Amino acid sequence: MIQFFDIYKQDKKIHKHLLDDIIKLFKKGDFILGKPVSRFEKNFSKFCGVKYAISCGNGTDALTIALKSLNLPNNSEVIIPAMTYCSTAFSIINANLKPVLVDLSKLKSTIDVDQIKKKLRKKPKLYYPFIYMALLLI
Repeated sequence: MIQFFDIYKQDKKIHKHLLDDIIKLFKKGDFILGKPVSRFEKNFSKFCGVKYAISCGNGTDALTIALKSLNLPNNSEVIIPAMTYCSTAFSIINANLKPVLVDLSKLKSTIDVDQIKKKLRKKPKLYYPFIYMALLLI
């Protein structure tokens, strides 16, 4: 059995402080676009050594923002593996782009390069790994 790192035990000394802050946050109701969010984004951007940071409610929103930041023309095609979480495709659709599904290799759990080559005839603007690279650049 693999022993995982015990986060509960690690943070036990600051639990009361964390819980008090969370309760205050919910009572005040400014956990969406409030001062704590702005403070987090500012501190996180400093931590990452970048000029800006945008917090998101979920990964779908993060991927959508990353895709929109690329300023691709509407309905540009984006190649993604057919075996993926639905948010990958939803983020592409939310960005007014078109997901193009490509099957996995028969003997591996990775996207089939030969199938990508067949889909490239349609000239997609973006290939799946670049979505995640865009997140790192933003």
